[in-house]
Amino acid sequence: MDLIFAIGAFQAIFMVLLVITKKNRSRADIPLIVYLSITAIQFGFYVYFNNYTTTSNFLAIWATGLHLLYGPLMHFYIIELIIKKSKKIIWFAKHLVIFFIWGFVYNLPNFFDLNFDMYVQNGFLRLSGTSPLFISLFSYSAILSGGGYSIWNLVILHKYRKGLKINYSSIDQVNLNWVSNWAYLFLFSFLVIFAVSLMPVSQYFVKISIAVSVTTVITYIGFSGYKQTNIFFDGIGSKLNESRNSGTGEPNSLSEKIRYSKSGPSNKNSSELIDMLENTMNVKKPYLNEDLSLYDLAEEIGVSRQILSQLINDNYKKTFYEFINDYRVKEAQRIIETDISNHLKIAAIGFDAGFRSRSTFYKFFKKNIGVTPVEYRKKNGASKE
Repeated sequence: MDLIFAIGAFQAIFMVLLVITKKNRSRADIPLIVYLSITAIQFGFYVYFNNYTTTSNFLAIWATGLHLLYGPLMHFYIIELIIKKSKKIIWFAKHLVIFFIWGFVYNLPNFFDLNFDMYVQNGFLRLSGTSPLFISLFSYSAILSGGGYSIWNLVILHKYRKGLKINYSSIDQVNLNWVSNWAYLFLFSFLVIFAVSLMPVSQYFVKISIAVSVTTVITYIGFSGYKQTNIFFDGIGSKLNESRNSGTGEPNSLSEKIRYSKSGPSNKNSSELIDMLENTMNVKKPYLNEDLSLYDLAEEIGVSRQILSQLINDNYKKTFYEFINDYRVKEAQRIIETDISNHLKIAAIGFDAGFRSRSTFYKFFKKNIGVTPVEYRKKNGASKE
């Protein structure tokens, strides 16, 4: 078991060093560094206090509550990634209230003569004597906060991705899917540990559950860092900052929902705007630009983002993301049908049509045409991957 904790601690320390030493750090890197550092500290704590008991140890009691920081730190990380405006210190402090209350409540026997005492045994907080009811209630509510933060973070990410589809035609590099997977994995780990802690099992089994679950989360972060090198090397916030500064206005426009009101264009104006939009799409083919945004297309046509978004939503029943990628599918169809010699690879066709990624190309092509690009090519001649 100590080996598992040691592996998790080593992974966390190694990733901290990678983030600290990369050239283009962003504000989002700070909560990530703290998250990984606390993981390493907590694992070291479990190893140090294995088969060891200490009574009324102020720092040891505080250390038993380190798990309460994971949810808030992940929340800080997500907020720093998607919101440009700096938060005041008081905003961060209020998310750490539960952790500070934990340390204060369970250190009460160190300052007052009470009917109970707190001690740390094998890395777990234990109580001797009779404690007030509020301590038991607080203990459960504090532990459940981890699950609450996981759900909250997932809701924020869901709203964020919906906002992306309103404003961008390519979202592969800024959709933060890996962060959502991290949040799901964290929630699953929390549920496993919480369920095991309620079972009549030994401390050793509970500790194993903690070791495996938390190490799995850290391993996933490391794997994501390998797959998406900007997490540890180029600054994960760089692409998001680029999106914020590309003319789309304040960063909260990424997650805003365009409200369609009666103040929209009249039927006549809508008809004229639709003609202008379709003429622009068919003649100038702006969708071939993989970084095309709602702002870019609105500027090309000469209308506001709100009007263009409403126009697309009302008349095509699609988001901007769907609208542009549907045109890209049509372009890919045209290329496949005209590529008589089949000298182009399927992936290259997708990129030529404006798609940023192969997976998005395949997803939209299959959704719109009913078959994959490879199958569609077979219907039009020989296939070449």
